[in-house]
Amino acid sequence: MKHGSTTRYSIIGLVLIIFLAILIAKTQTKTEISKIQTPEISPLRPQSSVHVPILMYHYIREVDPRKDYLGADLSVSSKKFEEQLAWLQKNNYTTITLDDIVSAWETDIPLPKKPVILTFYDGYDDFFSTAYPLLQKYSTKATAY
Repeated sequence: MKHGSTTRYSIIGLVLIIFLAILIAKTQTKTEISKIQTPEISPLRPQSSVHVPILMYHYIREVDPRKDYLGADLSVSSKKFEEQLAWLQKNNYTTITLDDIVSAWETDIPLPKKPVILTFYDGYDDFFSTAYPLLQKYSTKATAY
């Protein structure tokens, strides 16, 4: 019986030590977090709402769906991409960046009449080899990340 009591007290002691360690860690974390200075963020004016379409691309490339089943649905051919850029230009859309939209929120600088944002997700090589030359050709802006 004495052996069982000792084990029980050891377990209770260990649980108390763990509990205290967690309590101390939480207290220190709250103190450290409260010391962090957050930047001032200007509140958006209630009247400043904008609706901007965002077109997201993964790949601008030719792909055989039999060889890249998953990538095929994430790909736009260079011909289709150029057609899309031409359509945007013909229909008087103006490409803007994510920074442009933030500036419009924070200042009184208006956005173009028909803004659109082009984004390229994952930063694949085809952005530089295929998309970028077409973006230059049509004088469009884009965000690659």
